[in-house]
Amino acid sequence: VLTPHLGASTVEAQDKAGVDVAHSLALALRGELVLSAVNVDLGPEVADEVRAFLPLVEQLGRVFVALARGIPDRVSVRAEGRIADYPVRPLGLAALKGALAAVSTVPVTYVNASPLAAERGITLVEEADPEARDFVSLVRLSGETAGRLVSVSGTLGRKGPILVEILDHEVELPLSPHMAVLRNADVPGMIGRVGTYLGGLGVNIANMVVGRTPETRAAAMMGFNLDQALTDEQVEGLLDIDGIEEAVSVALPE
Repeated sequence: VLTPHLGASTVEAQDKAGVDVAHSLALALRGELVLSAVNVDLGPEVADEVRAFLPLVEQLGRVFVALARGIPDRVSVRAEGRIADYPVRPLGLAALKGALAAVSTVPVTYVNASPLAAERGITLVEEADPEARDFVSLVRLSGETAGRLVSVSGTLGRKGPILVEILDHEVELPLSPHMAVLRNADVPGMIGRVGTYLGGLGVNIANMVVGRTPETRAAAMMGFNLDQALTDEQVEGLLDIDGIEEAVSVALPE
């Protein structure tokens, strides 16, 4: 017995198809992932756990670019822990989207992220490791620029996305629209000097964390969530503080 396919020919099914198309269009206009898009290479179906990580990885891409002061020619996206059980491709696209959005004058989406990266000569390396130290799931971005390895790692915590490693320093810094990352000598008084400087500028510190390199402890790191963005001049002022070796202001979409 042969019969034509009529599964979507009822009034109710046509209404649902229209709603699905409108929903997908709204996602695309916001630059978010459209799972049904035919021109996005996502591999198998994107699991809910991976989808939950996509906004975090986009933000990691922006933080990575700020720390690297650009996009290296080779960017590695590494999924660790339970999330490594799924294809890494969606995470890689999210990282490219966030990184390119930080430096591009054109809108970046999941559709055009790969072509834009290819135009810039950027190679994406996707890696997976079922082991993740200290966390159930973790995503790490890394790349070499000017002979220096730049890395940043993040995960989803109880209160949302957090950075757990910056430039090989262990931290637990929530992601927020206005952030600052400082690498400094591991000596007494550094926190007070920076706090006094920011207070003199009238910049309120919403949250602060400190971290060390796990092995050498050659330097320490401070990460700040701020109530306002720092200007280039204010960042230069941080670098003038004795003991501050590096200062980076990071802006994320609200």
